[in-house]
Amino acid sequence: MSTPRTPLGLYLYLLRKVRQLPPDVQEHYRHHIRQQFNSHADEDDAGRIQQIIHKAVDDMNWLLKKVRIEFTKNLF
Repeated sequence: MSTPRTPLGLYLYLLRKVRQLPPDVQEHYRHHIRQQFNSHADEDDAGRIQQIIHKAVDDMNWLLKKVRIEFTKNLF
């Protein structure tokens, strides 16, 4: 999937990505995503919105990579 372009697109993208995390941490990250979405709801600077979107996608990619590395370590 390509990078989301809108705040709502980002929100849905992140909620889908959370499903790739271990079940015991999914609720924590769903809650965090909701909180961050609400805290930035009044943002109206288009440049800042794009900055937030790119940072959130990068952070989620980092988290998913970390989880995969930890899972792989636990296999051996």
